[in-house]
Amino acid sequence: MGREFDYDWLVIGSGFGGSVSALRLAEKGYRVGVLECGRRYRDQDFAKSAWNLRRYFWMPRLGLRGIFRVTAFKDVLIVSGSGVGGGSLGYANTLYRARPAFFTDPQWEDLADWERELEPHYDAAERMLGVTTYEDEGPADQLLREYGEEIGVGETFQPTRVGTFFGEPGREVDDPYFGGEGPQRSGCVHCGSCMIGCRYGAKNTLVKKRSAPTSCSPSAGSADPSRVCPIASGTWSERTRSRSRRSPPPTTAATSPSRSQSHRVSIPIPTPMSRWSPMVEAAI
Repeated sequence: MGREFDYDWLVIGSGFGGSVSALRLAEKGYRVGVLECGRRYRDQDFAKSAWNLRRYFWMPRLGLRGIFRVTAFKDVLIVSGSGVGGGSLGYANTLYRARPAFFTDPQWEDLADWERELEPHYDAAERMLGVTTYEDEGPADQLLREYGEEIGVGETFQPTRVGTFFGEPGREVDDPYFGGEGPQRSGCVHCGSCMIGCRYGAKNTLVKKRSAPTSCSPSAGSADPSRVCPIASGTWSERTRSRSRRSPPPTTAATSPSRSQSHRVSIPIPTPMSRWSPMVEAAI
């Protein structure tokens, strides 16, 4: 008699990669679980300024449980997201297409007409994220335009493509993107706090869009994946540590609500990897 599993697929991380992967799997009829180390944020939960360290940075050992994890390496500093929605909660809200030089790079130019190949995928991503052009110009934009003209590249200045709902500032309306299926939205108030976390419901984060974990599959916030290993032929066992007393990871009927809980999921493992037991410390 086979084991009964909670999910067919388990996705670690709920950002741009994890949310979209979970959505597509769920659309195909799979049972999908999403694990995220950070918690769920309502609009009013975001920090009002970057000086509110507890709500802005993710450093649990120091009591900071915000939306940005900062990881320092020898030659680079990595900033990543922590919270249901991942990096979309605090990214700069700019969504560009690659420049022509990218598609014609000698490393891959001969493999395909990449601009043509990727165009429908850019179209789909822009539709899902509600990409639009920011038409206003503030003091910083004007300075940038003047500087471009001064150094002889003024013609390259152009408005920014952003993922923002520009309705009537501050006015809440039904979801304008997917026929009312999504949450209500409010028009951008031009506060400039995109990277701190939008407190007004105007920023098109993954939590607000169709790719949101809450709209496609069960999702656990404050669950820190710590170990993944095979428990039988063709399956993995996954262990998480709860990061919050209020938001523990999901339990199965066979587990008790302890600090560290094991969840069985039906995930295929290629035969050559049947003895592979990697440690995934502090993933996402």
